[in-house]
Amino acid sequence: MNNKGIYLYGFIEAGYDTVKLLNTLGSDIYTVTFRDVIAVVSDMEKIDFTNLNMESLAQLLVHHQKTIEGIMNSGCTAVVPFRLGTILNNKKDLLKITETGYELISDTFAKTENNVELDVVATWSDFGGIIEKFSQHPDIKDMKEKIMSKGGNVEQSDQIEIGKLFKSKIDEVRDTFAARITELLSPLSKEMKAHEVMNDQMVLNTAFLIKGKMQEEFENIINAIDEEFKGELNFKIVGPLPCYSFYTIELKEFEYDLIEEARNVLSLSEVTSAKSIKDAFRKMAKKYHPDKSRGADNSAMYTRVSNAYRTLVDYSAHSKKTEFEESIFLGKEDVTENLMSLKMKD
Repeated sequence: MNNKGIYLYGFIEAGYDTVKLLNTLGSDIYTVTFRDVIAVVSDMEKIDFTNLNMESLAQLLVHHQKTIEGIMNSGCTAVVPFRLGTILNNKKDLLKITETGYELISDTFAKTENNVELDVVATWSDFGGIIEKFSQHPDIKDMKEKIMSKGGNVEQSDQIEIGKLFKSKIDEVRDTFAARITELLSPLSKEMKAHEVMNDQMVLNTAFLIKGKMQEEFENIINAIDEEFKGELNFKIVGPLPCYSFYTIELKEFEYDLIEEARNVLSLSEVTSAKSIKDAFRKMAKKYHPDKSRGADNSAMYTRVSNAYRTLVDYSAHSKKTEFEESIFLGKEDVTENLMSLKMKD
């Protein structure tokens, strides 16, 4: 049994010196071209990434990102990264998804060309000092005094309430600082995307999409912000990076059995339309809605109808377009052709 697949790193536009590119990336990486789109890939064992241990997953992530960034550093001004951990069965599947996703990829090239991502992380420079400062906040001192005036031991519930108030006061200042940083950086940014703040010491964790030529000016503003906050924050800039946070593409896969079941639940023919799907859903939802008809069987049927509608709407949005744009083809041959498609990662 062949357990080899094709691992997909990302896409670049045709026109670059692929020989030079591959020399910088390593002997195991190669390219596959469809029209004016080049997929950067390597052969890899098909594995279940959900079962990888943290160390193996981290190694793959580093390799994946180094490859994408190597593409960018080789001179490609438009790189479309693919989501970590995508392995296709063969070259035929790769060409198929590139064909169905060609418009999405081409549009993304236009959006990413000459743009880079800079990730800005800001943390408290003296977190212990911040804690000490807020322990003297009038509201917190007042709450402590009220608790102590009751006499007896301080209950766990009292400690929890103090902790909540303490955190809310720090969060207020943190949010004010973060808002000021994004306000000053936004004029240079085409887009911004806030990432999760990982701990209490972190004030900001945001990705900024900028023109590559604006990087020096962007860094100068960071230095000016640092002076404005008088060293209360430490700043770290990661990048320039490919546009991971804004334009990473991922594979969307469907199962034919689910599409067929959804079509049968809504009593649709093999050639239908978005309007017909919506009309069928409304008709059956009205019939089986829990507010209209009581009973476990009706409730279960309403769930099936709702799931069928979502499945077909999702499939319709990602299936390959035809010359009859109003038509949606749900026959087995047509669906089988569209079981894999590309979408922008949320």
